Amino acid sequence: MNLRSSSMPDTLKLLPTMYSSGVVYRRYFNDCSSAQTVFAPVDSYAQSMQVVIRGLGNIQYTINQPNGQVYSNSLIGTYLNDQLNGWTVLDIRKACDDSWENNGNVNLPYCYKIGLGQNWTSARDICYMAGAYLADDSTLDADNFLASWASNTVDYWIGLNDVNQTGYYFWDRGPYLPPATFNGSQYSNWGTGQPVNDTVRKCVSRLAKWYE
Repeated sequence: MNLRSSSMPDTLKLLPTMYSSGVVYRRYFNDCSSAQTVFAPVDSYAQSMQVVIRGLGNIQYTINQPNGQVYSNSLIGTYLNDQLNGWTVLDIRKACDDSWENNGNVNLPYCYKIGLGQNWTSARDICYMAGAYLADDSTLDADNFLASWASNTVDYWIGLNDVNQTGYYFWDRGPYLPPATFNGSQYSNWGTGQPVNDTVRKCVSRLAKWYE
């Protein structure tokens, strides 16, 4: 596959689809001068799926639900759109569950829920019961979303903590995944004098910046 340099950062996002024959359904048409229909099986519990479309450029598509209704564009992200080489890769997300909000960014999709008046441990456990985790602020894009939501005037917990060992920070990843090591060289947003590496205050909140 030939890609333009501007598309190279997006190629890593294709690995889950291309790795170890991850294609669950494939259909080939010799003639695409008229519209073609492809039915693809999707498990009812699936959170997302990727669709890879290969053609001769000018790729157009419509994603329909099983009931025939057109799927909302707000839930369809574009990983790759290389019309020159005829590749389009879509990331189709399941809608957020009831009482959860969609952040509105199809290429950085999040479902989020806001709660009040909890300490860090209680807030984490509430997230766990929903199969979720505290806010992940590990990238600039995620931080920009948090800033737009709270206008940098609200203090709230994020998943960063050094609960297990003082001075060694990890991002909480919910009840089913191990914590992710904090890598400050990729992105950090510590406030002045932070982190304090306190043996008592071991959880991080965000108020424009991160504070332990």
